Amino acid sequence: MTGRTEIGPNDGGRGASWQYARSVDGFERTERNLAVAKRRLSGLSESCAAAEFGVSERQIRRILQAYKASRPRLEDLDAEGVVLDTLDAYAEAIEQLAELAATSRHDGARLEAVRAQMEVHAARMGLLQAVGGLPGDLGRFQVEIDLRQAARTVVEIFDRRGIPEEVQAEVVQAIEGRTA
Repeated sequence: MTGRTEIGPNDGGRGASWQYARSVDGFERTERNLAVAKRRLSGLSESCAAAEFGVSERQIRRILQAYKASRPRLEDLDAEGVVLDTLDAYAEAIEQLAELAATSRHDGARLEAVRAQMEVHAARMGLLQAVGGLPGDLGRFQVEIDLRQAARTVVEIFDRRGIPEEVQAEVVQAIEGRTA
């Protein structure tokens, strides 16, 4: 039995016939394992995943366990990179939805694309507010823009006048409302 793994009867329960899983190379196994993990994490049961991918339920558990162990820990994630990647994904989704809204011949599809665009815009705004890129109260947005511009102007003047950086930092902290 070279290159094959016995995985069970393939005759509808009548007897002697067995099916064999073909052996897979490392790349195919990696791709399959990723697909297994995605399906399991999306809610597919172990037994259904085993049947879908032609492996045992025990192997499904091992694959998911290995996948979870391979993920980076939260404290190891590049939070800024994750946020920037998410903002890029939002921008791409908005662009694709705009294209769909512009090119669809079906009124319902165009309307749904516009609605989905607005949802993605709202999600992007929410993310920016959550990470401090936008104020939580958008009514204060102009005030914050003015304060940031004022702080940049003050720092530029300090640089031209040769004010020490520790004094600049103290002033910026005071403007931002933090203690020196």
